[in-house]
Amino acid sequence: MRCFFGLPMPEAYQSNLAVLINDVKPGLRSRISWTRPDNWHLTLKFLGEVSSEKLESLVGLFQTPLGESFTLQGQGGGFFPDRRRPRVLWVGVGQGMKAVQDLAAEIDRRCATLGFAPESRPFQPHLTVARIRQALDDPWANLLSELRRASWPEIRMERIVLWQSRLTPAGPCYQRLAEFELRPANDPVP
Repeated sequence: MRCFFGLPMPEAYQSNLAVLINDVKPGLRSRISWTRPDNWHLTLKFLGEVSSEKLESLVGLFQTPLGESFTLQGQGGGFFPDRRRPRVLWVGVGQGMKAVQDLAAEIDRRCATLGFAPESRPFQPHLTVARIRQALDDPWANLLSELRRASWPEIRMERIVLWQSRLTPAGPCYQRLAEFELRPANDPVP
């Protein structure tokens, strides 16, 4: 099964971002596949195919807390690979960036002990909002400006999730396989 670790987005964040996205959608003509708000998350590590035996070892490996809970706040956004050839529209991270990067690095380190390949590219925390199937001459600069000006709620990240990802014609479906609590902030390390 295809699996990944990520940070779930609470409903308050989903509704805030959904309002912003719905405001800009009518001005876009490109063929865009919008990610459903209940599928929004920050991927920390994509694992690829995982056997049930390895899944059991993986869950055991993450019983020790990864780190402290932290506050996260969205900030700005952009496109992969870039604005001239947009394929993915994403929202970035402002407050909490270092905590997310540290968490991803620790997950990567632990997964490597089970034979998962370490990340070769620099980690850029982001939330995928849409996949652009066919880019037309849309006002991308206006969209990025809206993302920069947006008022993002602060959200408390208290757990990470191990998800299974199933690809379907209607888009990906995510199923939570396991949740791992982060230590409350300022708790001593066990």
